[in-house]
Amino acid sequence: MLIQATQETNQAGQWADLAVARFIEGYNCSEAVLVTLADYLKIRSEIIPAAATGFGGGVGRCGDLCGAVSGGVMGLGLAVGRTDPKDGTKKMEAVKISEQLLARFQKRWNSVLCRELIGFVLKEPGMQERYTAEKVREKTCRNLVHFVMLECLDLIKSREGETGKN
Repeated sequence: MLIQATQETNQAGQWADLAVARFIEGYNCSEAVLVTLADYLKIRSEIIPAAATGFGGGVGRCGDLCGAVSGGVMGLGLAVGRTDPKDGTKKMEAVKISEQLLARFQKRWNSVLCRELIGFVLKEPGMQERYTAEKVREKTCRNLVHFVMLECLDLIKSREGETGKN
């Protein structure tokens, strides 16, 4: 059992590392998390990164909900969300798992807001330059992407254990 748990942890770490690599190569935080979660779930679509593009920098660089968290919530929706607007059970499952992600993120980072996590709002004059000069992408945001991926994978695995799905 310990060997299996170690292998699952290593696999989760590899997926989190892949999300960070995608972030470094140019995807924004939200895109990197969503694309990687979609790959993990074996969902392929060219619209996956596009759906997440506007969420970077706290939604339109406004400093609101962290883009990595937004990407995570969308990815969790791919895992457990509904396709039928009348499916209240799936809706509540998606709401519950999203709440869990936000609670874990808040507990670890003391905020879910991009502006509080990085210390400024990207859309304000001169802040994109500050973001680059201070290497915020490398020093802060990559860690947030990594954390969100690990937590999303844990939540998905926990759900699979509860429902017997693999």
